[in-house]
Amino acid sequence: MGTEKLLFIYGRLLDPVARRALCPRARVVCAATLSGFALAFAGHSVEWQGSLADLRRERGGKCLGVVFRIDAEELDKMDAEDGGIYTRREFEVVSRNGEALIVDAYVQKNPTRGFAPSGKYLNGILLGYKVYELDRRHFLVIMTELLKKSCRAIGTNNYAPKPTNQDDAEPTNEDGAEPTNEDGAERTI
Repeated sequence: MGTEKLLFIYGRLLDPVARRALCPRARVVCAATLSGFALAFAGHSVEWQGSLADLRRERGGKCLGVVFRIDAEELDKMDAEDGGIYTRREFEVVSRNGEALIVDAYVQKNPTRGFAPSGKYLNGILLGYKVYELDRRHFLVIMTELLKKSCRAIGTNNYAPKPTNQDDAEPTNEDGAEPTNEDGAERTI
């Protein structure tokens, strides 16, 4: 099997099916928190139709994830799998019982501002939060912030809603035509 390392997983590979497909021999060590960083999304993946998970340095931030024990052969496979997008860096995380662990984690080499991640991608992460009993409220806060950023990026597009006061609305039929009497003459209101 060779040398083993601890790997902190916080993104797509929290999905047990995706992780087992890539590194089936990896074993769960514990849930953990990486302080000073937050889960972020950057770049764009054609395969995933959106941006990919990354770590962003953030004062007071925390990124939840799971520490796995993984052998060197599977790490090499993971290094080759990412298509050159990610690189491994060393971090210190803290387990739920307060133990500090030195781990590797994948971060994007050249993160660029990206689109929002796809629903399928996010569902895999959310599944991992459920399976490994991570705080799903934390994930909800991250998704709320992502949605706010996406809305600000889109802007209003000079959209101005029409008045909602029914008294100001012009009556029309279902087909959009002006209402008429039974004889076909336009009805006065």
